[in-house]
Amino acid sequence: SRSIHHTDGPDGDPVGFSDFAVVFRTNAQVKALKEAFAVSGIPYQVVGGAHRGMSTEAADALSCLRAVADPADEASLRRVASLEPVGLSREALSEASARAEGQGMSLYEAMKACARRWRGRDRRFVSMMERFLGLREGLDVPGLLGAVLDETGIRRACSDDGRLAPLEGLATAYSGVPASDALAAYINEASLVTPADAYDPRAAAVTLMTMHTAKGLEFKTVFIAGAEDGLTPCTINKDGADIEEERRLFYVGMTRAKDELFLVHARRRFLYGRRLALQASPFIDEIPEELIRRVTVPDRKKIRKKEEQIGLF
Repeated sequence: SRSIHHTDGPDGDPVGFSDFAVVFRTNAQVKALKEAFAVSGIPYQVVGGAHRGMSTEAADALSCLRAVADPADEASLRRVASLEPVGLSREALSEASARAEGQGMSLYEAMKACARRWRGRDRRFVSMMERFLGLREGLDVPGLLGAVLDETGIRRACSDDGRLAPLEGLATAYSGVPASDALAAYINEASLVTPADAYDPRAAAVTLMTMHTAKGLEFKTVFIAGAEDGLTPCTINKDGADIEEERRLFYVGMTRAKDELFLVHARRRFLYGRRLALQASPFIDEIPEELIRRVTVPDRKKIRKKEEQIGLF
């Protein structure tokens, strides 16, 4: 992230975090990527096996309920903070993220601390979340869900009531039970309808996902992390790999990029409890040489550390 740092795409148009994706072969790689993004202060969303036909509005509402049930759920809180028009401004979210990282507190605690100085929509967002937390004791699940849908504007923005019907229908089974007692059970059951790890195209964040999950999505700039023999093709811990299927997955990952594609491979990697020395993926050799520009990134010990949130603008 520090070596490849520009604010304009190849066509000169400005780009945001949501224009970037990091694609990888196995879920074993995601932990190291999440840690690297957290240290760099770059917002990210991890996308899993989401149902393509799911309702974005239902996912937004469920994310809000997750944040109410557990304010330390940073991924859900970030999704709620991106909602228009009730979410945080980009500057406020960056400030809260930097404070959370610098002072070792949760993002929600950092938001509350920053809100003492915030004005307008940013302060109103924190007040709204605190109000939802208070409603857990006084309302049942249908009542709390209704408050979330109304106050966030999700219901008004939803042109089709059917998009919210699965959540609202399920909530009726928890009528009369305080949300403080039933919310976790409701969320667990509703998650089968609305996955937590669905891709949110509005999130001001870099998307992290496996090659399998990437099908059907496109981004201006894509990084394929772990373009190494053993990961692409994935032969580590496998007696036999279907090379043609691995080649197809690699192609899927590459073709997610609309403008720029970076194939990233490491000299050494710690994976599956072992330190491995891996060569570049043989699939790279199948790409015409005139289409490739090879770049060697300096050792990270030589790169000056940056403590502040990285911004694109």
